[in-house]
Amino acid sequence: MHKRPIIMALGGLLLVAMAVSARGSSLAASKVAFLSAAAACARIDRQPWPIELCGPMLIADRTSGLLIANQADPEGRLRAVDGVFTAAIPEGLGLANTAVDLWGTRWALVVAPLPQEAAERDRLLLHESFHRIQPQLGLPTIDAGNGHVDDHPGRLWLRLEWRALAVALAAENDAAFRSAVGDALLFRLHRYELLPGAREAETALELNEGLAEYTAMRMAFDEPAARIIERLTKAQNRENLVRSFAYESGPAWGLVLDRLCAAWLGSVQAGANFADLASCFVGSTVEATPEARAGRYGYADVRQVELARESERRALIASLEETYLGGPIVELPLAAMSMQFDPNRVTAFPSHGTVYGGLTLSDHWGRIEGADGLISEDFTRLVVPGPAEKTENGAATSTWTLDLAAGWSLEPGERPGLVRAVRTTR
Repeated sequence: MHKRPIIMALGGLLLVAMAVSARGSSLAASKVAFLSAAAACARIDRQPWPIELCGPMLIADRTSGLLIANQADPEGRLRAVDGVFTAAIPEGLGLANTAVDLWGTRWALVVAPLPQEAAERDRLLLHESFHRIQPQLGLPTIDAGNGHVDDHPGRLWLRLEWRALAVALAAENDAAFRSAVGDALLFRLHRYELLPGAREAETALELNEGLAEYTAMRMAFDEPAARIIERLTKAQNRENLVRSFAYESGPAWGLVLDRLCAAWLGSVQAGANFADLASCFVGSTVEATPEARAGRYGYADVRQVELARESERRALIASLEETYLGGPIVELPLAAMSMQFDPNRVTAFPSHGTVYGGLTLSDHWGRIEGADGLISEDFTRLVVPGPAEKTENGAATSTWTLDLAAGWSLEPGERPGLVRAVRTTR
């Protein structure tokens, strides 16, 4: 008669033991990550900015429900445990790789699990640490839409620019380096001539995510140029570049400028494009069209691929119209969003906004996970595909789950298939 309760008790003890073990493992891994990032920051010769990059850091571990910090906070919310500091993840805190103001401190926040490779782990922590000091550097945190880099000819000339940058980074003599830099500048400026507004949009994202990634890679890797060349090569085949392009262009141009114009960082300010920051460049005058110079980098093959891709993209836009404009959808208002997504799965939806893949987003109404969601151009609405089944806490489909906050409900909209999140109490 007593066997079943004993087995249940033993099972409960096993679960507790597993939870304690997982918690201890998370604390130990976080401590290692903090120490490694601090060691990277200690290499003074790699520090690009006049402000100390390393500072308060948080790792959010959803499994244990803990925030794990590298230092105490002035409000005393964090408790010292095994060489780190911990507290329960506050309700309503958006979990994303970002910078966040919490408990009287500005933190670099990353979400576990972290990369296994030590240098990649450092890169992630230092990338978000740049965002922590970004306001002190006077640089805006603007994520402008860059749909043109997913269209022909924007994508064509971006890829050719990357090819020239890869050649420049690999160049062993100054003549070859300067020739490739001149081509990269030529292709960039040609893109801006073809696409009005592209310069301003790219500048905004490159000064935000591009400089953050340049800073992180310069400090985390012993051979950042080799890693960046590898990334530029892989990115050539990436399906979506709308947002991820800045993570490649930023480090590539940053290292090129380190070699070309030693004092370039002193000219970084809001609105400064990499073409402006390369003003110290003096190269040989080449009397040739961008197309003629692009022949050195496989122009004909790249153009053929991109023209074929453009026809496929038209079919994709038609599919997006069917999904987000004509099909069943759930519409969620945006007022104080915090989001995390896969930067390699971002698709421009012209005249409507941007579709973010692998989206996790929090706002006043609660939290949605696992969505491919359309965020409107004015950042006031999130639209996710339905139809959704109601759950105890909100709604769900086979791909996403929505947990609604207290005082919110889902109500039918003005057309069939439309459901909106509505505040029911205040």
